[in-house]
Amino acid sequence: MDKRKKEIEELLHRFANGATSPEEDEFLSAWFEAESQRGSWTWQNAQHRDKMQKYLYQRWAARVDRAHPLLPLRHRWRIALAAASVLCALGIALALYLSSNTDDTLRINEELADVAVPAGTDAAILVLADGRTVRLDELQGDALLADGNVKIKYLQDGTVAYDAGERTGSQQKASKEMNTLHTPKGGNFRLTLPDGTSVWMNAGSSLSYPLWFGSAERRVTLLGEAYFDVAHDAKRPFHVVSGAFDVQVLGTTFNIMAYRDEPGMAITLETGRVAVSHGNQALTLEPGEQAYADATTAAIQKRKVDLEDALAWKNGYFSFENQDITAIMNHIARWYNCDVDFQHGLSARKYSGRIARSRPLQDVLASLEALGEVRFETKGRRISVMK
Repeated sequence: MDKRKKEIEELLHRFANGATSPEEDEFLSAWFEAESQRGSWTWQNAQHRDKMQKYLYQRWAARVDRAHPLLPLRHRWRIALAAASVLCALGIALALYLSSNTDDTLRINEELADVAVPAGTDAAILVLADGRTVRLDELQGDALLADGNVKIKYLQDGTVAYDAGERTGSQQKASKEMNTLHTPKGGNFRLTLPDGTSVWMNAGSSLSYPLWFGSAERRVTLLGEAYFDVAHDAKRPFHVVSGAFDVQVLGTTFNIMAYRDEPGMAITLETGRVAVSHGNQALTLEPGEQAYADATTAAIQKRKVDLEDALAWKNGYFSFENQDITAIMNHIARWYNCDVDFQHGLSARKYSGRIARSRPLQDVLASLEALGEVRFETKGRRISVMK
């Protein structure tokens, strides 16, 4: 064994025992990135990789607790998430080191992780006015669909756009024929409506809209969550109807979260102004404000929010702010297309933090488990949450 490799393996062994400095941790991460690009290291096998990675999360959590015994939980959670990318790299590196050693070296728990559940992807089902359904993520390259005289374009970048042409006279009335776009659990999608409005749809959502909008207004119906970048048209206000909410805008960017399994509905304004009505209540939002209606009381309130957190899903992140494990797992289950069972007596502790939605499910669960408050068992796409 050459001197350099021996030094690396000694560092890996010290990391496993919690004896490396932060500077040495950074060095190991950089070393792994360089080696992985050269392709000169390989896994012993997938089982070994999963065990090592799970072990590393546990070791890192223990080290955070020792270094910051009085750190508030929300900050420990953020540290655990920030360490995730380093752990993925070091998990691979340590597995390589241990490939020629016995598991007894570190006395690792023999429980094996299930086959990794991947993160969600662009996926959607388009229901046309005549009842036909099209699985959009199965289309190849540019594709042209038609619904009556309206052209529907599926583009190579994974988006959908409409071309209704110029309409005059009686055609100034909105089409009575509707399209509905469904994003399944584990899928999201972006489309451009007939007026040029862009819509980013989160997993488990549905949007219904006419094949073309009339001259008086533009109106769509949403179930689930979506972010809207509304094309400005002063003569035709844009309405989003979702449950008891009616959101009216002229041209602006905002997010609506209105899942049936959530405890409330929320409209978050990023730019422009929106008028929100909810039953007999009405209010106007300015950028950085959110209208929230509790599902049990139906009362609507206006509050200031962190836009980066509120819109995190669109930018590829889970972002949790003072949420319990039940609320967090609702988001995770929706994105990874999983079912969740909760054990009785779970801690009511609240968490805050951020984690990339591109990571496999096991990585996300390991980050949560590292906090020591809950543990998980996965069987296929069913997750059990336990104390």
